Amino acid sequence: MEKAKVIQKLKKYFFLISILLFGMTSIHLVYTYMYSDANEEPIVGWTISEALIGDIPHLNPLVNSNGNDKYIVSILYRSLLTYDVNEQKILSDIATCDISNLLYVECFLNDNIYWSDGSPITSRDVISTYEILKNTSVNPIIASLLEETTIEERASSIIFSNRVKDINFLNVFFQPIAPASILETLGSEELQGKFSPIGGIYSWKYIISNISQDETVGVTRLTLEKNTNYHQNPVFIERIIFKFFKDTGSFLKQKETINIFHDKQNIIGASVARLQEYTYNLPQYIALFVNSENITNKDLREFLLSHISREDLIHNLGAEDYHAVFNPYISDTSIDSTSTDVDIVEVMKNLGYTPLKSHIEKVRSKISTKTSTEYSGEAKPIETSSTATSSTGRVTNENTPISEENLQTPSLTIISPDFVEKYNYITKDDILLQWTASGAPDAIYVNDYKLQGYTKGDLYFYYRLRESYDTISPGINTYDISFESAGKKEIKETIIFLYDADTAKLERLKADFFTKLEQEREKKLAEEQALQQTQETTPISKSEEEKFKEELQTLESLDGRWFYNDDLEPFTLKLFYFDTEKNITDASSYIQKTLEKLGIQIELSAVSITDVIRMLQDDTESAPYDLMLGGVHLQYFDFNIFPYFHSSQIKWGNHYNFSRYRKLSLDILLEELRGNILSKEKTLELENKVLEILEEEQIVKTLYSPNMSILIDKNIKNITIPENLPDESYRILPIENAYLLERKNLITENKTFFGFFGFIFEHLFLWTSK
Repeated sequence: MEKAKVIQKLKKYFFLISILLFGMTSIHLVYTYMYSDANEEPIVGWTISEALIGDIPHLNPLVNSNGNDKYIVSILYRSLLTYDVNEQKILSDIATCDISNLLYVECFLNDNIYWSDGSPITSRDVISTYEILKNTSVNPIIASLLEETTIEERASSIIFSNRVKDINFLNVFFQPIAPASILETLGSEELQGKFSPIGGIYSWKYIISNISQDETVGVTRLTLEKNTNYHQNPVFIERIIFKFFKDTGSFLKQKETINIFHDKQNIIGASVARLQEYTYNLPQYIALFVNSENITNKDLREFLLSHISREDLIHNLGAEDYHAVFNPYISDTSIDSTSTDVDIVEVMKNLGYTPLKSHIEKVRSKISTKTSTEYSGEAKPIETSSTATSSTGRVTNENTPISEENLQTPSLTIISPDFVEKYNYITKDDILLQWTASGAPDAIYVNDYKLQGYTKGDLYFYYRLRESYDTISPGINTYDISFESAGKKEIKETIIFLYDADTAKLERLKADFFTKLEQEREKKLAEEQALQQTQETTPISKSEEEKFKEELQTLESLDGRWFYNDDLEPFTLKLFYFDTEKNITDASSYIQKTLEKLGIQIELSAVSITDVIRMLQDDTESAPYDLMLGGVHLQYFDFNIFPYFHSSQIKWGNHYNFSRYRKLSLDILLEELRGNILSKEKTLELENKVLEILEEEQIVKTLYSPNMSILIDKNIKNITIPENLPDESYRILPIENAYLLERKNLITENKTFFGFFGFIFEHLFLWTSK
């Protein structure tokens, strides 16, 4: 009886539980049905924090900035145009600009654009910003781009007129615009200094609302809040607190308190589980440039660059932090030399340097030969192997007949026509020669004629060979090219043209010319052998023997790793490197160790970018370095390497042709790439031609680029980062559309009793069919 009552109670309990479960399930199913097509809407609000290491930024939108300075300024100010990193194209921001013609750009200010104080952004703000940039030294880079630009305000537009097409000019439209109401109150020193974080007027999606310091943890907090007067695509995050830590140690103690950190140097890595890593690439790289003015021998350039292993270098720096870059356009095409037959001993011998052991053997042979002559009274037969070489790398000795092949060398300064060499043979006149005027001489002479068309500072000078001008005549024509500086005249190069309109006569002239050279060479060689015969048959004195032994002791005390000239000076190359990043310093040490193992002594010198600019502006004949290790940042236009390889970029201004290489065919390609907005197909075609020249000339080796990493709190939703960004300031992009929480908006239309059962049966069928 008792057992039956217990069973009855259990049945009631199970029944109640079943009803409860049925009710809960029904509620869940109804909820799922009702919200099955609900819209998710981010909730506006919340605060996030980002950690930055360093000082509070200068907040000045006018000066040239990088790092944290540029990042914060880009969050506060807008520009005429902006760059869409997803579509990789230029879009409107403050203005709509027609950039199809780089000589004439017209901009129309957009509607509904305001400063944070509610006042409209006007053409007065734009004109004031650019006039200050153009006419002061606040931003030398933008000033150089605006130097030949006329800015004109019309009734409804602003016109930018240029004399030269240059894709780099478009960078001025990414320049932040500042309010004229503030600019007009500042003096010249204030325009170049820090802007106050208090009371500023801004134009982008955030404004500065507060700044505070906490010395106990070594942090300064810069608080940014939403700009309520920004009406285009407003952000969801209400407030961003930038925490500026004075050093890495202070940051590491507080790393658990932040939501975002740009982990550029892999400081915390995966040590904070809450932070998720996002990676991206920048159009930048570290490259080794060879100064072609100092290292004219292409075999030596090829030897130096081919022995720098990109893979070994990256392994030494940290393979997880860097990736290889194979050419200046950051594409997959390699411009590394594939030749393996460069004999460095022969190359150095042609430059006048031999291994130390060769010097020692030479002195020992003198002692041995002279001593044996003294005692025997007989002279040993003369054995000579005098060697000479041209700058093309061809080797000749006294037994090699004189010919065009072993005497010909390329012109050192002529860039057009490209067929001109030391010896030239022509049947037609009217040839315009174009030279480079390196070193900015006061005057230039061709033989005794002073060029009237040359003005100091010109990059090039010209001379026309025409019989009617009496600048060339049938026969042998010799042209001595002389530069005059400070009253001193110096011959820079001698070019010879053999000219006759009759081809047969020209061939006879050519044969007679080389016969005469051969006779002169034989006469000189006979005189040298006679002098050597006299020296070898002269018995050695005791004092001479002691002199040779002292010379031998001096040689044996030298470092046996290097090549030495006859004055016992080691062959040494000067490697300058940018003192901006630790990885560049480490890379310079790797290059030094690598080349010194091969017998090339390397002197390292750390330089700043300012030092380099000053160095390239100097009017000296050549730059004081042989190798330059530095960074290249292509930013928005990764097809434009004009500033790094065009002949005009060697001196005068903020130019960076570190290889100091001049070649007309290369200049023409670079000018076409920078002067027009081309199709992708045409751009690729021109880039490939540029790379062919760079591979042939071996003046640069691109090495590596850092892997960029940003850590973001996993609780922040809707984070997307493009694979490639033009610069670090664009890392704010993930925050533009990010949020912490969202709400679901219920859609009740078409929600019916029968629709509910249809929803159940549909999903039940899908579940059972799996």
